[in-house]
Amino acid sequence: MEEFLSLRREMFSYFRVAAALEFFSSIGVGIEDAVTGQHGDGDWFDSVHSFFDEVTGFWRWEDDPNSVVEVSSTRKSPDEFLAELSPDAIGELGIGSVMNVLRQMTAAEPEIEEFNWTCPGDVDKKPDPARDRRFIAAYERGLVVAALRRLNGLLEYSPAAADAVLRLKPTFNSLTLEQFRSWNGFEPMELPEGGTVLHVPYPEYHPVVTQWSETVYCTPFYIDPYREVQGQEGGVPPPRFIGLGERGRPTAEEFFAGADVDEVRQYMSVCIRGEHWCDGYIASEFARGVIHAAFQRLEELRRTSFPVLSA
Repeated sequence: MEEFLSLRREMFSYFRVAAALEFFSSIGVGIEDAVTGQHGDGDWFDSVHSFFDEVTGFWRWEDDPNSVVEVSSTRKSPDEFLAELSPDAIGELGIGSVMNVLRQMTAAEPEIEEFNWTCPGDVDKKPDPARDRRFIAAYERGLVVAALRRLNGLLEYSPAAADAVLRLKPTFNSLTLEQFRSWNGFEPMELPEGGTVLHVPYPEYHPVVTQWSETVYCTPFYIDPYREVQGQEGGVPPPRFIGLGERGRPTAEEFFAGADVDEVRQYMSVCIRGEHWCDGYIASEFARGVIHAAFQRLEELRRTSFPVLSA
C-alpha cells in the first residue's frame, strides 16, 4: 500500500487503464490492424489509441509535486527496457513498475506526444510508427496482456488495503469533536467599496482526515461511491448511507451490524466525498458516531475474512 500512497493517484485513473484487459485479451492476431488501423477497423483503432491516452494521462497527472515516483524514468530506451522483460517477470512487479512498463510500451516521441496532446479535436493525431511497432512487438511477446493482468490483480481489495485504513482507527477513536475539527472563516473582511462581510465558515480537520482520504481514494480499498446511482445528475449518493442515526433512520450500529465489506468501503468513500456537497459533512458523521461504527465493522470483517491482522 505504501507504493500506492507514494504515487498519490486516485484509483479511478488505474481502473481506466486496467479496463483495457478484456479488449487486448480478445484481439489476438488483429493487433496490427488495431494499432495502425490499416484495414479500416475504426473501433479497434479508437480503443487502442484511447488506451495510449489513458496511460499518457496517468503519468502526466502531477497534483502533488512531492509525490514519489521512483520508477517514472529509465536511462534505457523503451525498446531496450522492454527487451529485458518477460511475461513472468511482469507478474512479480509492483504497481509503479507495472505502470512504468505500460508507459514504455505506449511512449511516443516527445514532439509527437506533445502534438497529440495539443492538436484541435477535429485534426487527426500525428502517427508515431516507432511507437506502434514497439507496442505491436510487446503485444506479440505477451507483455501487454501480462501487464494488464498484473495491474488488475494489484487493484483487487486485499488484507493490506484494509490494514492501511485500520491503522488510522486508534486516532479517530482518541479524538473529541473539538480536536477532530475546528471552524474558520468567521473573521470580518473590509470591502474596497465600503462595508464589511464575514467569510463563510469552513471546517479545518485533524490531519488524520487527509490521511484517511488518501488511503481510501488512492489504494485498492477504494470503491466507487456512486456505483448504484450512475447517471443521476449531481452525483447523488446511495440513499442508504445518508442520515444514519437521525430520526426514522437506522442507528450506525444497526446499519453496520449487517454490512459487508463492500458496503463499509463504499460508505467511507461516500463520507469523504460528502465534504464536497456540504462543508462539515465529515464532522457531522464523526459527531454521530457513524465513522466510528464503520471502522469497528471493518475491523470485525478484517478478522473474519483474513484470519490474522498485520502488525
